[in-house]
Amino acid sequence: MLYTYKGKYPEPKPSRIRLPNGLTKTDDITDDDLALIGYRKVDNPPEISVTQKLEWSGSSWLISDKNEEDLLNEWNIVRLERDKRIREVEWRYARYYRHERLNIPQIDTIENLDRYIQALADVTKQSTFFSITWPTLNE
Repeated sequence: MLYTYKGKYPEPKPSRIRLPNGLTKTDDITDDDLALIGYRKVDNPPEISVTQKLEWSGSSWLISDKNEEDLLNEWNIVRLERDKRIREVEWRYARYYRHERLNIPQIDTIENLDRYIQALADVTKQSTFFSITWPTLNE
């Protein structure tokens, strides 16, 4: 069960409240206690499909279909995650080439790194961002 405080986005029951008399309460907070200070009980959000979005109006849950801008934003989030994952392994290329120049035994296989980076680059070719299959680096 969730609670809204004066129409704000619903959250779980607070763990501590201040009562009108100035005292705080942390144990056994009742719905009546919460109502006294401006909280209202709210049903959990309804289930939605991946093509829908859920918003809070201040008094109820609203479901609407995602528009083109919403979908573009979600692809941008996927791209940001992809770029972050690429940056996390780029240092291994520098180490590989440094080891090669210094004749130090290799830790990584350059082909594995290349395959992984290419698989990350190809993530946006997946048909939907709803269930991205992120590649893993085979070591």
